[in-house]
Amino acid sequence: MAGTGRTPGPGPAPGAARPIACLLAGLTGSGKTTYAKRLVEDAGGRRRLLCFPVPRAEPLRRLAHRNSRTDANALTVTASAPADFHARFDVPEGEGEEIIEPGSFGPPRRTHPC
Repeated sequence: MAGTGRTPGPGPAPGAARPIACLLAGLTGSGKTTYAKRLVEDAGGRRRLLCFPVPRAEPLRRLAHRNSRTDANALTVTASAPADFHARFDVPEGEGEEIIEPGSFGPPRRTHPC
């Protein structure tokens, strides 16, 4: 496969356990999502596109918290970055996406302040 330095092998034998891969992808247009889809399919896997719709206020709340930190997990995000991300983000539509609705997993378990 181009760019990986290796050629994918055949898919798993019939009836064999299949490995699971998780890909978190952000912005569209970088080619990473298309490459990841091809990588999974070429290896005999089945890709799933999970969409977790979140109200826009939630990531802004989390960024405000991260911007106020001073420890090793601190992250400073400019005020224009979230708007830029939102403007370039393409919500999957007609791509076989599975919508995971907020609250569908029950109450959140808070183990981290974010």
